[in-house]
Amino acid sequence: MTRHSDVISLVLTFLLTIAGYGLELRSNVKYLSASLVYLDKGSEAGIQIGDKVNVIRGSETIATLEVIYLSSSSSSCKIVSSTSEVRVGDEAIVEISPTIQEEKPAAPIESDVQVKSSASPNSPIVITTKPSHFIERLKGRASIQIYHQTESSGNSFTEPSLYLQTEALNIAKTGINLTIRFRTRQSQNSDGTKTWRNRLYEASLRRKVKDSKLAWGLGRLSFNRSPGIGYIDGGILEYALTPKFVFGGFLGVEPTAGGGNSQWDRLKGGGFGNYQCGDYQSRMRISTTLAITGSYQNGQPTREFLYLDNDLTLSPSLSLYQSSEIEVNRDWRKTTERSSLKLSSFMLTGRWTILKTVNLTFGYDDRTPFRDYESRSTPDSLFDDAARQGFRAGISTRLPFAGRLSIDGNSGATKGQQTSRSTTVMYNQPNIFRSGFVGSARVGIFTSAYSEGWQPSLSLSRDLTSGLGLSLHGGMNNYAFKGSNNGTSTSKWGRIGTDYSFGRRFYGSASFEYQKSDAYDSKRITIDFGARL
Repeated sequence: MTRHSDVISLVLTFLLTIAGYGLELRSNVKYLSASLVYLDKGSEAGIQIGDKVNVIRGSETIATLEVIYLSSSSSSCKIVSSTSEVRVGDEAIVEISPTIQEEKPAAPIESDVQVKSSASPNSPIVITTKPSHFIERLKGRASIQIYHQTESSGNSFTEPSLYLQTEALNIAKTGINLTIRFRTRQSQNSDGTKTWRNRLYEASLRRKVKDSKLAWGLGRLSFNRSPGIGYIDGGILEYALTPKFVFGGFLGVEPTAGGGNSQWDRLKGGGFGNYQCGDYQSRMRISTTLAITGSYQNGQPTREFLYLDNDLTLSPSLSLYQSSEIEVNRDWRKTTERSSLKLSSFMLTGRWTILKTVNLTFGYDDRTPFRDYESRSTPDSLFDDAARQGFRAGISTRLPFAGRLSIDGNSGATKGQQTSRSTTVMYNQPNIFRSGFVGSARVGIFTSAYSEGWQPSLSLSRDLTSGLGLSLHGGMNNYAFKGSNNGTSTSKWGRIGTDYSFGRRFYGSASFEYQKSDAYDSKRITIDFGARL
């Protein structure tokens, strides 16, 4: 993708944003189960079942969720797509679906979107929208971020960046949605060098009309039915054979790692089938996906594999999630791997509520690296060393005064190496002594074939006024290295930050972090300012 095409996307996004904007609400991820993500706001804040949620980390959207179950103060969401693992504490932007009232307009909401509707503490936020003749609704956000780091060695690094995400819904009443996600940044080093990095994450047209059996997408878009596909420049087609069974496929070429040009010599394609029965509000739900995917470089197979996942809610207290990948080897891959089929990945996770206040989580992960076209001649010993197997288990419980204690343990190993282990203990306490402060303490202990140590940290946060919050974080990293060159490394860090919002539309954050280690000291400043479109 050339610089000119990036500019065109930027101009197009700006022209779309002047049409108006939808109501969005800021929340946070408070808990993760085997297959669901839980937010710290619910129906009292105006969230509705079916609302779309964007999980934000920094200026990046790392996951898209859909609200499937509500309580007054919590929301349960399924993961629609993701580019990174969702974590507790991640920011979540909920795109609240407006209720259109033509005869009796609702009064405008003047307070910040995080504040409940003043009409009734239990009623959802209701807003009136007046669709344009061309675009029924436009939503999104734009943000500017400045990151600056200075080290004791005298080196410094500054990176300003601009991020834009916009979605125009139901263009010309056709059911077609236009989505654009774009980021540009400039890296400036203390030696005077500057580097531009522009990335067009998504520029797609999608059509999915309610009660319609057919859905499609064209452009640069993501495919979430099978992992490891990422973005493609091409098309997706889905057809609902029955309300419970959907099948479809995709075909396209792979963009470059920087999100620029299309790599026409790298083709991706595949198909899938998904069966769903039940829902999250019933006692049992089953969702099964089977997909076959192939990627090819210069006409040669890079990778062909089968993907299977099962998302099971067996009861209100027990849920399981399983996924696996089976390599389909032919041509040079069959010769190299010496087999036609090979299990390269298997994962099983679960969540069990054994008591009303006690939850257990558990997991097993077994991964074997696969060969692609570029690594076909890599020695077997290097692939064997990269094979990983691990177990995970955890317990969390609610304590008096709304506190929560959780303990997680991991044990894993690579082939022929010492087992690595880690344990994390975390305690969260909201509204400490009714002061409005929220605090958490975390201690992580680990040991591996190369090092061992521990990582304690503390955090404290409070909303100072409506739309303004303050947070303090601090911690320490202690490492002891194993082997012939024994040694230790200790670093201490502290961070103060603030987040703010002005009305419904503008928001931002700023933080200052100082880190001191045995080798060097560093200071980091991050400023983020954005607007909901």
